[in-house]
Amino acid sequence: MIWTRTKTLRRISIAITFLLLQPFLCYNLSLAESIFSSTETVKSPPMLLLKMVDFIMAPFSRGAMVRLPLIDTDPNRGPTFGALPVWVFQNPEGTRIKSIHAPSLTYNEIFRWNTTYRYYHYPTSKSELDVRVSYAQRTNRDFMLDYKGPIASTELDIHARFHYDRDGSKRFFGFGPHSEETQESNYTLDSFTYLVDFGFPVIPDTAWKIRLGHQLTASKISNGPVTALSDIGTMFPEFITSKRQKTVLYRLGFGYDTRDHKTTTKQGMFWDTYAEAARRPLGSDTNFHRYGTDFRWFIPQNHFWTAALRFQFQHALGGEIPFYLQSSLGGKYTFRGYGEGRFIDRGMMVAGLEERCKIWEYPIAGVMAEASLDPFYQAGLVYPTALKMQMKYIRQVIGIALRMIARPQVVGSLDFGIGDEGLSIFMDINYSY
Repeated sequence: MIWTRTKTLRRISIAITFLLLQPFLCYNLSLAESIFSSTETVKSPPMLLLKMVDFIMAPFSRGAMVRLPLIDTDPNRGPTFGALPVWVFQNPEGTRIKSIHAPSLTYNEIFRWNTTYRYYHYPTSKSELDVRVSYAQRTNRDFMLDYKGPIASTELDIHARFHYDRDGSKRFFGFGPHSEETQESNYTLDSFTYLVDFGFPVIPDTAWKIRLGHQLTASKISNGPVTALSDIGTMFPEFITSKRQKTVLYRLGFGYDTRDHKTTTKQGMFWDTYAEAARRPLGSDTNFHRYGTDFRWFIPQNHFWTAALRFQFQHALGGEIPFYLQSSLGGKYTFRGYGEGRFIDRGMMVAGLEERCKIWEYPIAGVMAEASLDPFYQAGLVYPTALKMQMKYIRQVIGIALRMIARPQVVGSLDFGIGDEGLSIFMDINYSY
């Protein structure tokens, strides 16, 4: 216990040191630029850094090959190590990235060897096709086909996805903001998902849109492969399913989007308010509805600094909601100090602030590459009803993210978040905020 507390304190001190040094680093970069350059172009990086970049990146006639290590310590999956070579191809004019091939080979103690192939295709600067295929020695399987973009040359847009995922890393601790680590159980979620979502402009040539969506999910719960944890069938036997449970969701949304780019965002605002419903007469095995909002605001302060704010809220109503479809807090996309699904209840609310600082940029293989060091703070909670929200259940996360960016389509991030239960590290490709 003493060793665990000492290690946690050391992690906290490291994160605080990063947070304290980051403004100093950015200030000195800004000062150096104002002294040595009359423009907003960052000077060439030091020779040692250039040699490191030369080793990592190997340019060729229409792009570059990037040699990346893959290091991930997701709280649910545990340490994962491997190699992730990335081939980046430009369009014939050399003005933007056309496609990316990113295979990987990793090893994880739970799932053993895992091979993954990722393909990103950008037909236009505003459209994207993602393909991912993954196969692990134990349990995990993944196939995803995802497209986002405008319909022809109109203001209409579409988001379509087909996804099969069998994930044995899932955890469930029970419901509520006070769920204990001692109640942690492991399960496998095996699901098929189909989704289609259309955006229609409210007024032509404006950022306001109405969205109509339809989603079908067929999911099955079984015991997980993590032998160090109790199975969900032991801790929560009522959630084991003998057959797939079908959930058909109909969605109505209203939103506003002025972001300069959805993946490598530098400025603009995104706001989406939505309501979803699942009904037995319309094909679902359950009756429930949920509503929520997602607000993001990117505020450039100068050439180096950009503030990124986010607020999320979701609430679900109904008596037959599968626990894995209820509001949750945790993971890379909501709360970076905890594993995915750490806290689950009917309602969820989280707010975050991230101060992004560009520490380096340089043209490589015809693309402007950037690196940024981004401290962040988040506060959030889950709750059963609005009347039962309590300040004492608010959880807090501090951390720092390292981002590598190739505008306008590619971003890779490594996030270090510290919550009450220790350090969490997440690695991801092409997620803005």
